[in-house]
Amino acid sequence: MEEQNMKTKILIVLVFLMSFALHLQAQIKPVVIMDTINYENGIDSLTFQSATFRGIIADTSGSGWILNGKGFAFSVDSTFPNYTYPGASRIPGNTPAYYGPVPLAFSGRTTTSIQLMHSTTYYIKAFVKKGSGTTADTAWSNVASFTTPAAVTPRMYVLPATEIGLASANLHGNIDSIFDPVKQWIKKGFVYSKNSNPVHGTGTIELLTTTTGNPASNVSSANPYQLNASCSNLDTGDTYYVRAFIIVKYGASDQDTIYSEQYSFTTIHPCREAPQNVNVDTLSITLFSAKAKWIPGLGQKRWEVDCGIVGHIPGAGTFYQETTSDSIEITGLTPGITYTVYVRSKCNDTTFSEWSALNPYTYFTTLQYPCAPIEDIYVEELRTTSATIKWTPGSVSQWRWQILFAKASESFMSTGSFIYTPSFSPFGLTKNTDYKFKVRAVCDRQDDVLDTMSEWSAEFVFHTPSQDIVSLDLITSQSKIQIYPNPATDEINFDYKDVNIVKMEIINSKGQIIDTLEKNIKKYKFGKQAKGIFIIKIYTDNGLQEEKIIVE
Repeated sequence: MEEQNMKTKILIVLVFLMSFALHLQAQIKPVVIMDTINYENGIDSLTFQSATFRGIIADTSGSGWILNGKGFAFSVDSTFPNYTYPGASRIPGNTPAYYGPVPLAFSGRTTTSIQLMHSTTYYIKAFVKKGSGTTADTAWSNVASFTTPAAVTPRMYVLPATEIGLASANLHGNIDSIFDPVKQWIKKGFVYSKNSNPVHGTGTIELLTTTTGNPASNVSSANPYQLNASCSNLDTGDTYYVRAFIIVKYGASDQDTIYSEQYSFTTIHPCREAPQNVNVDTLSITLFSAKAKWIPGLGQKRWEVDCGIVGHIPGAGTFYQETTSDSIEITGLTPGITYTVYVRSKCNDTTFSEWSALNPYTYFTTLQYPCAPIEDIYVEELRTTSATIKWTPGSVSQWRWQILFAKASESFMSTGSFIYTPSFSPFGLTKNTDYKFKVRAVCDRQDDVLDTMSEWSAEFVFHTPSQDIVSLDLITSQSKIQIYPNPATDEINFDYKDVNIVKMEIINSKGQIIDTLEKNIKKYKFGKQAKGIFIIKIYTDNGLQEEKIIVE
C-alpha cells in the first residue's frame, strides 16, 4: 500500500510538472494518460467480448482550454488509422466536476457485449479535447494494449449412427453445454466424408439441422440440445467419417466453427456377410432330393448353392447352381448318403460373400430304399437255347427276388416271377436273339404282413449265340491266360501261348456286356471314362475262363 501511494505521488508530481511546462506555452494543453497505476494497462473488467477503460486527466491553470470531451479510442491497429480525431466510434468517459492542476481519474463506459472479438489484441489510448467537430484540439495519452481472452466454446459430441443401410444412415449428436454467451448460431449439423476429420466448406457433405437462428436456451449436460439428420446416396460398403459442427457468432462479426470428435461407420455391402440360417427342410428330403433355404443378407439378390458328400470343400460339391430365390431344390442325390450344403451371395462375376457356415441343419441324409437293390448282374453258361443269369444280393438277409424276363423286342409282363436263389436259368431260348432281364429284391417287414421291394435293377440285355462253339467247362490253371495289371488304369494285357481265343466278352458291374471281341488279342483298352469292377469272359478252344478286373 505504501508503494502504491508512492507511485501515485510520483505520478502527481510528473503530471504537475508537465502541466506547469505547458502553462508556459501560449496555449497550454491538458495532460491525459491511461490509468496504469490502479489498473493493468488501464483496463478494468475485461471479458472475451467487452472491457471497461480507465484514464487520468490533469491541466494547469491557463487559458484557452474548455474541456468539451474526453474518452478512449481502441483499434486492432496500433497506428489507429480510423481515429485521427475523436468521432462517433469513440468510447466516451464520465465527466468530472472540474479539472485543474490536480490529476483527476475518469473511466469510459464498458464496451457493449458484441463490440470486441475474443482472442484478439487491441490498442487503446485516452483523449481530451476542447471545442467540437473535426477542428477540435485534442490531447492523446500514451498507447496501451490488451488481449481479450478466448471464449469457451460449446461442448458437443457425435452419437453412434443408426439404421445403417446399403446407401443411407441416420446421424445423431448432442450439444450438452454452452459456457460463454453466443449471439447466434449461423449453422449447426454434421459434415461427413470418406476422408478422416472432415471440415466444413472443403468439399465434404453438410447436413444442416437448422438454419440461422438463436441458440437453444438452457443447454446443459442434463438437458442437451439434440442434433439429428439422415444421409443418403452413400456408396455401398464404404467407411464414412462424421463430425458434428456449429458455426457460432459471439460478436458483430466474430465467428467460430466448432467440431466434435469424429465418429465412423461403414455402409452395408451385400457380399460383406454370408447368408444366414442356411438349413435343409427335413420334410423335403427324399431318396434323390432335398430343399435348402436361407435368410438373405441386406441387399442380397443372387446366390450360389453348392452341395456335396459330407466333408467336401465348399465350391467343389457334386451339385452346384445359381439362383435368384432364397430357396432351391437340390436334385440328383444318391439314397442313403449324408450331404452338406453351402450358400454364398454373388454380387457380380468377381465379388462374392464368404460361404455360409456349417450348422446342424446344413447336414442331411437322403432317404434309403426300404429294401437294398441288387448288384452285379452277369451271365454264365450262355448257349444257343439257354443261359444262367446271376446277381449279387443287396444284403445278406435277402432271400427272395422278383424277376422280369422277355425278348428285347417285346414288353415285360406286368407281374414277374418270384424266385428264391440269386440265379435264373431260362431255357428254350431262340438262338442269335437279344433278351432282356430285370430283378428286384423282396424284403420282409417285421410284421410279416406287407413286403417291401427294392428298386428295379437296370435293364440287363444279353445275346444268345448262333451256335455252341466251345465247351463251357472251365479251363485249368495250367492253360489260363494271364491278365495284368490288376487293378488297372485304362488298359490290360493278355499273356498266353498255344491258346486260341474264340470270343471275349467284357461285362460291367451291372452284368451288361459292353464289348465283344472274336479274335486273339494281346491288349484291351477300357477308355478314360471306364471305372469300377469288370468281368472278363474268355471263350477258348480249351474252355471258358472268367476273371474279375478292377479299373481305377
